[in-house]
Amino acid sequence: MEKIKARILLVDDEALVLLGWEHSLRSAGYDVRTAMDAKEAIKAVCEQGPDIVITDLIMPDMNGIELCRKIRALSPGTDVVLLTGFPGKQGDHQRDFIEAGGRDIFLIKPLSTQEIIRAVEAIMKERS
Repeated sequence: MEKIKARILLVDDEALVLLGWEHSLRSAGYDVRTAMDAKEAIKAVCEQGPDIVITDLIMPDMNGIELCRKIRALSPGTDVVLLTGFPGKQGDHQRDFIEAGGRDIFLIKPLSTQEIIRAVEAIMKERS
């Protein structure tokens, strides 16, 4: 039986985006859950305690920076990575995200499978 490399939670309000990344990360051996909003993500963090959460910046109800603050309060050992389809304001968002406890990894959509896997591998390498 193949060893699971990491537990990952993907958070994005676009179902097709989640489906693609979920498939790619599962194929690479990761245990993956998805959430389409912050409420689902918080529930998944409480149930699963993922190693890594990769969250979109712009979502209904709560943005990725606010979600990062909640995740870090609930699960301090969980690394949180931000992604966005709006790279023009990257500097402000990245600073706020890091202050909220997020990683200094900032992923830009459209995102290739290799980019997301490289980000996950870099975090897991640091953890080992």
